Amino acid sequence: MKEKEFKALCRKVCASLDYPTPDALGDHGRITIDGVEIALFFDEQVNPDMLFCYVDMGPVPEAMRTDMYAQLLTMNLLSGAKTNGVYSLDPTSGNAIFVVHFMQPEKLDPQLLAQAFTVYANQTNSLREMLRDDAPEAAPSAVKAGPAASGRAASMIDLA
Repeated sequence: MKEKEFKALCRKVCASLDYPTPDALGDHGRITIDGVEIALFFDEQVNPDMLFCYVDMGPVPEAMRTDMYAQLLTMNLLSGAKTNGVYSLDPTSGNAIFVVHFMQPEKLDPQLLAQAFTVYANQTNSLREMLRDDAPEAAPSAVKAGPAASGRAASMIDLA
């Protein structure tokens, strides 16, 4: 893939999402869907056959940190790990993140990629809601009823 093709793909993704600024993803590498920041990076010189997608899932409440680590590992297991992406913590911000590497980006369908971004945003908001609801209690098992425990995390769209 070339930089020009990447920007065209990004523009089509934004159009599929009815995003107000259609060049945002291609020009800045980031868009926000339902309050969730999604970044898509491409480097023609280093990895011309791969796109890197990062979904910022937000901060992990200190009182729930241990449970959240276990939850992220469970989500990795249920999502098929490298097949559909991986969950982790951003080493800089400490936020939970979801990372997907899309190989052969020239074969990606823009509408399916837009749909995947929407799924990622919905799942992130479900996780955030669960954390917000459970944070005051800070019960050790509070996270266990989250998206991965019910199998919803395994529904990531397989584009990788």
